[in-house]
Amino acid sequence: MLEALEHPAGQQTATTTQTTQNVGPTTGGGCPPPPPPTQQFYVYANNQQSGPFDIAQLKQQVAAGTLNKQTYVWKDGMAGWAAAGTVPELACIFMTGTPPPPPPPMMM
Repeated sequence: MLEALEHPAGQQTATTTQTTQNVGPTTGGGCPPPPPPTQQFYVYANNQQSGPFDIAQLKQQVAAGTLNKQTYVWKDGMAGWAAAGTVPELACIFMTGTPPPPPPPMMM
């Protein structure tokens, strides 16, 4: 910003004043960034659409037996409904137990 100042002798001089803007994250005392959005899925079962559900809710449905790999699901960004077992983001909800240990090393 340019301001004109008048000196006592009647002369005018131009001075520059700077304004600072706080852009970007602040350190200390600021609010934390918002959490990342959770994926929300819709479920189509028994000729009825329900949802949206997050991954934790879908895990509960798997445990209760109301959602399986053949149940159709959809989320924003998908071209259409797909079987839950074919959706990569949902693979973890169908895992049961712990994986088997690796095979023992081969002796030569």
